[in-house]
Amino acid sequence: MTVLLYGRHACYAALLNPKRKIELVFITQQTLDDIDKDAAAKQALSRLGPGRVLRVEKEELDRILANNDGRAASRPTSAAHQIGGKSAFPAKKGKEARGQKPYDALKAGFGATHQGIVVEAQPLACVPLESLNNPQKANQIVLVLDHITDPQNIGSIFRLGGVFNVDAVIMTARNAPKETGAMAKVASGAIETVPRCVVPNLADAMRSLKGFGFWCVGLTEHATQSIREVDLSGKIALIMGSEGEGMRHKTESICDFNAFLPTSPCFSTLNVTTATAIALYETFVAQNNHISSPRKLVGSLPQCSNTHVP
Repeated sequence: MTVLLYGRHACYAALLNPKRKIELVFITQQTLDDIDKDAAAKQALSRLGPGRVLRVEKEELDRILANNDGRAASRPTSAAHQIGGKSAFPAKKGKEARGQKPYDALKAGFGATHQGIVVEAQPLACVPLESLNNPQKANQIVLVLDHITDPQNIGSIFRLGGVFNVDAVIMTARNAPKETGAMAKVASGAIETVPRCVVPNLADAMRSLKGFGFWCVGLTEHATQSIREVDLSGKIALIMGSEGEGMRHKTESICDFNAFLPTSPCFSTLNVTTATAIALYETFVAQNNHISSPRKLVGSLPQCSNTHVP
C-alpha cells in the first residue's frame, strides 16, 4: 500500500532519496515554479518521466488530503494535468463517475498543510538490526523506542535523529506505527535519511546491540545518576520509554545504565520528544568532543518555592 507524503521538506527529501520508489507527484504551478530554483529537486522531478508528475490546483490537493475519517480521497479530477501531456486521470461521467474507486486508502488528516505538493510513494524498507554491527565505527548512536506509538512523536524523533547523526531508530513490530504522511511531515525529511529498524522483540534486540559493542542507556526519572554522570562515548543505545509509563521494567533491567535528566523540582515532567532531544544532545556533544570520562553536575539544583506543587 502506498503512502501520501505532503509538505515541501518531506516531498523534496523523498524525491532526492534513491531508495524511495515514487509513484506519482501532484504539484501546483506555484510550487513547480519554485522547484525550478532548486536544481537538485528539479532534476529529481525530471527523472520521473512523463505521466508521473501531475499539475493540479491547490483545492485538488486539499481534497486528496481531506481524509480525516480514514476513508479514501477520490482520484484527481480533470483539473489534474500531466506535465507535458493530458491528464493521467481523465474525468469520468455518469455511472462510471459514481462508481469511481478511491484514490488512496491512507489517512492523511483533515486540513493537512501540503504547501503545494503531494507525493504518492511506496513505504521505505526497514534496515536489519545486523546492519548496525560496524566494528570500524568508534562512535555510534541508536535510539530504541519502548512502546512509543504516536506518529507525531515518532516523526519528531526521526527529525532529531537527523540533527544528531543517529544510525537508526529501533522499534518493535507490534507497536511501530505505519509510515504516514503526517509522520514524514513532522520529520521534515529525516525519514528519508535516518534508517528505521523494526524488530520482533525489544529485549532480544538490546542484547544483540550489546553483542555489537553498544552500551544501553535507559532514560528514567527513577534513576540515581544523571545523564552527565554516564560515559556517552563509543557506541550508545539510548532507550526511551513512553510518555505515560516510561520504560517497562524488563527493558529497564536490561540497560547497562539508567539515567535521569536534571530538571527543576518545581516541574520535572518532559514529553518524550524533548527528553530525546536533551539525551541526544548530551550524547552527540560527548562523542564529538571526544569526552571519554563521566562528567559531574556543577552546583546543586534550586529548591522549589512553589507551594502549590507537591
